[in-house]
Amino acid sequence: MKILVICPQIPYPLSSGATLLVYNIFKRMTSSHEIYLLSFTKNSDDTNNLKYLQDIFTNIHLVELDIPKRSIYRYIENALSWNSGFLMKEQNPEAYRIFTEKMKYLIEKNNIDMLYCQSLYMVEFVHGVTGCRKVLHIIDSNTLALRRRIHLDRDRNLLKRLRTFLWYLRVKGYEKRVMEQFDLSITVGKKDF
Repeated sequence: MKILVICPQIPYPLSSGATLLVYNIFKRMTSSHEIYLLSFTKNSDDTNNLKYLQDIFTNIHLVELDIPKRSIYRYIENALSWNSGFLMKEQNPEAYRIFTEKMKYLIEKNNIDMLYCQSLYMVEFVHGVTGCRKVLHIIDSNTLALRRRIHLDRDRNLLKRLRTFLWYLRVKGYEKRVMEQFDLSITVGKKDF
């Protein structure tokens, strides 16, 4: 089977739950599958870490991500938008375009059988992808985390609590909508649904 893994960052160094999962899952699959990686890169350390991934991934492709500075206009636009706040298409349209084009090219050129989407941040790139199975692996439910945060923020000022509650509503709706795009969704446990 040919698998394309899309991640918000390369799965090395092994310093977070997300990188540990991707690294270990696909390390065990290399003997019987061709695995490709498409990820964002933010700094030169990423290219230095690629040597640790070459035994796992048949090909590694990186898209450079320049984080635009937050202007007051972007902050207000993001606060008033009813999207999840995750959408790179709105926040960095050029990076979105490059990543999407590269992903579609890799799927077509390599006859990819399965697209593995790691994290809610990568879901927007899967929209419109056809011809392969799509798997979403959400390590933590953002909705559940925000619900816990609302409970913990009881002693904070009203404006911060309101902001967290609005963010919770946006993310809850987004999580529910995006699940329909995938053939399989993987979460940590029952509470994360």
